[in-house]
Amino acid sequence: DISARIAGDVQSAIDDAGVPWHVTNLGGRVEYMFSPDAPRNGTEALAARDNGMEVLLHAYFLNEGILLTPFHNMVLTCPASSHDDAAAHGRVFRSFLDWLEKNDARSP
Repeated sequence: DISARIAGDVQSAIDDAGVPWHVTNLGGRVEYMFSPDAPRNGTEALAARDNGMEVLLHAYFLNEGILLTPFHNMVLTCPASSHDDAAAHGRVFRSFLDWLEKNDARSP
């Protein structure tokens, strides 16, 4: 499953980088947020937002040719999504975390 591969790659990168973020996978949807746990309600979801980090993340991905949904950090897969697409997403996500570390820009 392509979305499970993306979620697994993202979780692995999060774990390796030691950032307090999490990833959720539901069907063809993968979403990651800047909190250690999945939010349980709208208030927690709002608290997990980091607008500056989202802008960086979206710009970084866009510069690598990957468009994330514009209103949060969500990846939507479809029947045309391939294992190559999933691998590219994982590489770019890991590269983004490396870039953050090198630039001392990781969120608290």
